[in-house]
Amino acid sequence: MGALAFALRCGSESRAFQRPGAAGVRETVHIRMVHAMVRAQIHRSGKWDTANWGEPISVGDTLATGIIGFCTYPIDGLRDLGVDYDRDELEAMTHLWSWITYLMGVPEEYLPKDYDDAVRIARAGFDLDRTKVEGADELLDALFFHSIRYEKLLPWPLAAPVRSGVGNVMAAVARRWMGEERADLLAIPDTPVAALIPLLRAAVTTREKARSLGLMPSDERLVALEFAATGMLRRVARPSWPVRPGAIAAS
Repeated sequence: MGALAFALRCGSESRAFQRPGAAGVRETVHIRMVHAMVRAQIHRSGKWDTANWGEPISVGDTLATGIIGFCTYPIDGLRDLGVDYDRDELEAMTHLWSWITYLMGVPEEYLPKDYDDAVRIARAGFDLDRTKVEGADELLDALFFHSIRYEKLLPWPLAAPVRSGVGNVMAAVARRWMGEERADLLAIPDTPVAALIPLLRAAVTTREKARSLGLMPSDERLVALEFAATGMLRRVARPSWPVRPGAIAAS
């Protein structure tokens, strides 16, 4: 499984990053401050219709992002691909993401009490959010096909086909996770690559069986290796230009 799956599995063991003043808390609070600055800037622009659109980066949106987007949604998808979580792991991951979501500004009374409660929040969120947001399809296309600068990793003749292949795999997995109706609404391509997902599930299931039998390194060792590989990929593939305040607005 990938780094995300390991992060979800090992989240309960990242206590050092959750303590006051630790790296995880500092980064989370930093993101919350960025949200506050963006929210203030949106209000100052005078272009935001709060009466019809609600509060930008609202408590509800933050709850949905933390509990659905980073907790139940990827857990459901990874379990569908064959990742095996026991009940203690599900509860630990729910606790971790509830804590992060609390740090992001969501009051405690809105947070799930356990994993089953998180699933109920997710179902309610999906029932309420059945409309397409303008620009969502463009954002997903950018995520699938343009989030990695393949031209920095590969010779130029290979960059385009690899970009297309990886993007279509991500799109196929996303369609499976979110369902055909929502995927069509967001214009996620219906690619023949989806036929390969059962093979991926078989491989992941075999890997999980080997892990449970002690035939692989410990979870801690594996997550360290995959985080290191992911970090190296991010350093190599990230944009070479700095993002400066006002650069996006001025472009």
